[in-house]
Amino acid sequence: MDTQALSRRRLGMIAVGVILVALAFMWVAAFAGWGSTESVDQLGDERWVAAARDVCATSRERLDELPPASSAETPQDRAGIVNDSIDILGSMTDQLAELDPPAAAEEAGWVREWLGDWDRHLDDRRRFVDQLESGREDATFTESLRDERQVSRFIDRFARVNDMSLCGTPEDV
Repeated sequence: MDTQALSRRRLGMIAVGVILVALAFMWVAAFAGWGSTESVDQLGDERWVAAARDVCATSRERLDELPPASSAETPQDRAGIVNDSIDILGSMTDQLAELDPPAAAEEAGWVREWLGDWDRHLDDRRRFVDQLESGREDATFTESLRDERQVSRFIDRFARVNDMSLCGTPEDV
């Protein structure tokens, strides 16, 4: 083996070794929890979060009293149940919007954006109700997209990050 081939082989082995060490470090860091675990949209205003939890808990209790939409015998019956859920969720988001916003302007903006996502989700439910009321047996609930993802993913993520799981979207349609 000539000197150039030996040098290239040695350089290749060093490169592979560096890559393996970097990958090992990345996994150790991930499992050890190194680095920031705070989410970008995690609220620091516990007062607002606690008030929101209360609003959402009351709304979730009301939602739990509704029969499952899937138990409806006709599309029109299902539309009635989904419409009732829209009324409850709409009231919930109105109450959340009436809360004193978080003190930090950036956090207040996150809450407004989240409530805007809720508005889009409720519009999607209304569109679904329209399909059901027309008697369509093949009616399908579809969601608006935000950044190429279903808007409910953003709603649920914000709720989860801020420990407000009852403020996420129900899986009831």
